[in-house]
Amino acid sequence: MDICDGVTVGIIVLCVIFAYLLPFDYTSESAVYHGLMWFAFFTRTFMLHLGGALLIMAIFALMRKSRASRWLAVSEVVAAMFLLIPTLVQYLPASAPPLTAPSLTLTTANLRGTNATPDEAFKALLALDADLLLLQEYTPAMHVKFGPDLEAKYPYKITEPREGFYGQAVYAKVPLGGVTLTQPPLADDDHPLIRFSILLGADRVTIYNLHLRWQWLGAGRHQFAELMNQLARETSPVILAGDFNMTNTSPQSAALVSAGFRDAADLLGQGLAATWPIHRTAEYFAWPGFRIDHVYLSPELTTADFSLLQTPGSDHRATTVKISFTESLNINPHQAR
Repeated sequence: MDICDGVTVGIIVLCVIFAYLLPFDYTSESAVYHGLMWFAFFTRTFMLHLGGALLIMAIFALMRKSRASRWLAVSEVVAAMFLLIPTLVQYLPASAPPLTAPSLTLTTANLRGTNATPDEAFKALLALDADLLLLQEYTPAMHVKFGPDLEAKYPYKITEPREGFYGQAVYAKVPLGGVTLTQPPLADDDHPLIRFSILLGADRVTIYNLHLRWQWLGAGRHQFAELMNQLARETSPVILAGDFNMTNTSPQSAALVSAGFRDAADLLGQGLAATWPIHRTAEYFAWPGFRIDHVYLSPELTTADFSLLQTPGSDHRATTVKISFTESLNINPHQAR
């Protein structure tokens, strides 16, 4: 038993090391490489769960009471701590610079296209009273029924409802500019992604309402590669918000961090801040859940007042944050994008 457990520990640790050392080429067409990236993606996604499994194995090893089992338990605890580091650092004290005036409150929510209680969901979201409301899985039926109520509170809007799971909408209390629907391969007519801008004080900020494809599949990785290409061309501060279908331990999140973006939850030391799955039995099978809904900020921006809302009928929690510039950028709004 001890030998089997020791081999298991070694395999898990080697898999994690491989997952972090594997270079990611999001445009590769190699089937073998796709398989390796798929394996690395899921290994990094389930780091917390693997660490928890090792701690359980350590408990059982101690129960066997032999000297070899005690040493095995020590090795399992050490390996578990190694795997839990990416989660534990999320609980470090907040490092976000203080807010400056003016600020805005943004809520992003995946409504679930098959939501059985949309009335309760929209009532809860309207009660948050955010300045910007970014919606994913926004259907034509939702638009017909709840659009008037949203427009009464939010005079500015961009709506792209779709059947199924890829409709979008943006509702705002402030004017929206620079509105575009991103083009293939980042998005298409059946899967719109809305890019727009607002003035925050005198300075312009570009915002993406994202619902990315499954990031462990080839189409999702190609989409992410195009997103990174487009972000590299942006000239104003950027907010990325929505359902990313990836956790903050994923290679894609690491790429965003390398590009200067920071997850609002991590900036504020919010810990796991799981947003999915929050629906029926799925929540128990995936406990303690994953953070796949994010608000990423470029370096010019900071955040405070992070909160999660269990949106009725959805399998996602909505995320609300307050955002401002870290300092006055003195940008001419007519020159900024």
